[in-house]
Amino acid sequence: LISVASNVVPKEVGDVAKLYFAGKNQEAIALQESLLSLIDIMFCEVNPIPVKKAIELIGLGSGIVRAPLTELEPEHTKEMITILKNLYHLEVSLQIKKIKFNLASIKKKNQN
Repeated sequence: LISVASNVVPKEVGDVAKLYFAGKNQEAIALQESLLSLIDIMFCEVNPIPVKKAIELIGLGSGIVRAPLTELEPEHTKEMITILKNLYHLEVSLQIKKIKFNLASIKKKNQN
């Protein structure tokens, strides 16, 4: 299974494959469908711009892209924030153009 979304939600993408190969097709489909908004936004602009922004937003990377790539467009960034908030159930606070996520929420979710 190859997926750019696996950089953002590796456990969930892996679980889709595990469920499928365990014959739990309906569970695999349900999990895959819950990830579709994230998967879709990963292709809103040229790869790797969206995935780098997502990694930055969840606190795992800098989000820096090298020329000739550019930053993710502001409207796509807003949409991505909404998707990640819903996916991770994160609290988002904006501080002088900086987006900060509550990493404790991510760790707690990944432990479940």
